[in-house]
Amino acid sequence: MYGSSELKIKKLLLDTGILGQLCHPRKSHNKPVVAPFINKLEYLPLNTRIMQKAAELWAESRFSGLPTASPDALDGDVILAAQALDVSGIVITYNRKHLSRFVETQGWEEIVIEEKSGNN
Repeated sequence: MYGSSELKIKKLLLDTGILGQLCHPRKSHNKPVVAPFINKLEYLPLNTRIMQKAAELWAESRFSGLPTASPDALDGDVILAAQALDVSGIVITYNRKHLSRFVETQGWEEIVIEEKSGNN
């Protein structure tokens, strides 16, 4: 586990499963958790460099016998991992088993969001 001071200097990438659970209309208990930062999220673009890295990760996982998605599925895990590698980020996910093979991961429950004080 990483200390909160180290997390401040890294980009955190939310797995779509986490974001979906946090924003789900039937999960109103999540709204207080999401509200302080949901509008501050930055969405990273997909570009050729990211997709080429994702393809490399896809091939490595397939040829090692440990694919992260079925053969006919779009493999979002390797795309997210490629984005995280590109920005030296940490992926916040429920799916640590798949993603931790490629990048640093943490579970949502491990993240501490500190509010900035008005004195800074």
